[in-house]
Amino acid sequence: MNKKIAQNITAMEAQRRELDRQIRAAKRAEKKAADEALVSARQRFSLNLTTAVSADSVEAISRLEKVLMSGPILDLLRRELAVDSEDIDHSQDHVNEGETHDQHESHPHPAHEHFARAAAPDKRSEAEIVLRG
Repeated sequence: MNKKIAQNITAMEAQRRELDRQIRAAKRAEKKAADEALVSARQRFSLNLTTAVSADSVEAISRLEKVLMSGPILDLLRRELAVDSEDIDHSQDHVNEGETHDQHESHPHPAHEHFARAAAPDKRSEAEIVLRG
């Protein structure tokens, strides 16, 4: 009986090693798929953005990148997307002391003003000025 138990233990350990191998392979495949999905999303975003602003040359794309990576634009995007929220000063995002929420709503967030200006057909955005001169 003791020999039978030892054989069962050996067989179960072999099964465990095979399951561990399968789990590691599945985790690697999952990570690879997530990485590929991220790269694909970044490429799709880049294509959509450059198409939307008619950046159809290396020079125009370089200028677009320079505009987007500028301090004010980057800060604006981070605030809007709540990226790296620990590094962003949100003091202006809150209702001022003594001000009701309704009063606060009447003062739009600076980011919303920027996007409204960019969407206005009669005004050129900062990106348009840089890209088109």
